[in-house]
Amino acid sequence: MDPDLHWLKPGETVVSIDALRAMVGLYPKAGPQHMTLNITHPEFLRAWQAWVEEQRKNKEGDMAKQAAPAEQEISGKLNTEMLRRMAFKVCQEGFVPADVLQEEFGPEDFTCGVAILFRTYRVFREVRRPWTEGKEVKGYEWADRRFSKSEQTKIPPELGFLVELSKKVSVRYGEYELISVRCRYTTPAVGGQPTKDAEGEFNGFERDYLDNLLILAYGLRAMAAKALPMIGKEAAIARRIGFQAVRFASPKTFFDLRPVIDEQKRQGLGITRHEAIVAGTEFVIRAMVPLSVLSPPEYLRMLKIAGEFVRLSPGRSAGCGEFEVLGMAE
Repeated sequence: MDPDLHWLKPGETVVSIDALRAMVGLYPKAGPQHMTLNITHPEFLRAWQAWVEEQRKNKEGDMAKQAAPAEQEISGKLNTEMLRRMAFKVCQEGFVPADVLQEEFGPEDFTCGVAILFRTYRVFREVRRPWTEGKEVKGYEWADRRFSKSEQTKIPPELGFLVELSKKVSVRYGEYELISVRCRYTTPAVGGQPTKDAEGEFNGFERDYLDNLLILAYGLRAMAAKALPMIGKEAAIARRIGFQAVRFASPKTFFDLRPVIDEQKRQGLGITRHEAIVAGTEFVIRAMVPLSVLSPPEYLRMLKIAGEFVRLSPGRSAGCGEFEVLGMAE
């Protein structure tokens, strides 16, 4: 018998060491061991507790190694300055096609950069966006991610700039550019200005001194404020876009009768007349756009989304004012 087990006594309750180890889930059963121990003996309990504590520490050490981010090993192999430049480029421009990034940084650095910034830290989003000539391309946009305090502790010091880029900073608006976009109504747009004619009251359009029909800038701004979050931008940007009122010179119009509904009581309040612009009417949206926060492709995408899901119609009526973007106006 092992001299360390001299304290075993015949006839005492015993159990195999494999069974004990399996019960606490710390040691796989590798086969029967016929050595038996007295599980009530104080010396055995102390030895067993020491063994369990050793296994627990070993297990915690293995888990700590697994929990350590793989980027700590990768960051030593990567060009940290390249990661910084790639992150700053996408952060400042909002969206950059994958081909542009690959051409600027090279295939190897591009692959490594995407692996760290997109797949590991998720500061990039992989999306498809319209680019040159309205053609959609695959690329990466800034995800505007926020790191929690626990997540920040796992980021290697070399990549600490990711935390700084992700912090909320005050937006600076600048580099304004006039962008004119040609559009066409696909459903009628109705007026919302109360007025009168020989037949009585109706909701019509605003007009300028030349009797051109108008959609004032606040309507365009409200449309943009709803559409911008749909492309991942702040609604507040709409207040910084300088919209010009849309003018319709002698458009085809008609009068439409529409029901008025009390939204709270959900009951009808009668019928009202609306002046409406016929579907198929073309118009131009002109605006001074701050390129520092909204690139021309993003602005065009916002208008396309707005035309389908927000609409542009002074009169509040579901389904009226849908439009499509035809392209840039001269």
